[in-house]
Amino acid sequence: AMALAGEAEATLHRLEALTGASLVLRGLSLHLRGRASQLERASGLVELLRPLWQEGQSITQVDVQTALTALDTGRGEEHQQLGRQVLARSQAGKLLRPRTLKQKAYVEAIERHDLTLALGPAGTGKTFLAVVLAMDYLKRQLVDRIVLVRPAVEAGEQLGFLPGDLSQKIDPYLRPLYDALYEMLGFETVSKYIERHIIEVAPLAFMRGRTLNNSFIILDEAQN
Repeated sequence: AMALAGEAEATLHRLEALTGASLVLRGLSLHLRGRASQLERASGLVELLRPLWQEGQSITQVDVQTALTALDTGRGEEHQQLGRQVLARSQAGKLLRPRTLKQKAYVEAIERHDLTLALGPAGTGKTFLAVVLAMDYLKRQLVDRIVLVRPAVEAGEQLGFLPGDLSQKIDPYLRPLYDALYEMLGFETVSKYIERHIIEVAPLAFMRGRTLNNSFIILDEAQN
């Protein structure tokens, strides 16, 4: 009930604003009031979000908007599969999964094909979902190692000459990849994997001519 309601019942208020129905939680019972069309829309949204609140997971505005889009476009069944498509759990026990239908299609493309190209604005989960999938493949022993690659291209800023060895010089460019790894495994485990070369970090300029057998390779910011 708390997961469905959200903090200060923010999720319920959001559902009310989108459907026009009144949603009231009394203990563990959810009471809906409104016209027939409003009730149908509100109950449909609550059911589409069921896989999340039943797990006690927080429901974000993205989750609500995705469910509403699926409901309006007749893709409810596809959305229900989305809620059950859990890829992994974070260190904090949070379910890591695609949150939108496009993210679901992205994940399925990676699983089906050897090479997947993802285009999209910053913050749409391209890198994060790729890292989550890579760790899942590693845990299931489908690959022997993960190779994280990124072009060392400045985005307008002048960093000058960075100190340290190759790994330290490329580190600032690889923060998004590290952030996703730390979310899943924690700092100590990631450091251990890097030390044992199970996870390898490399700038694109040093990848030419290499043989990469049974590896999950993520090339981030490939447009550069």
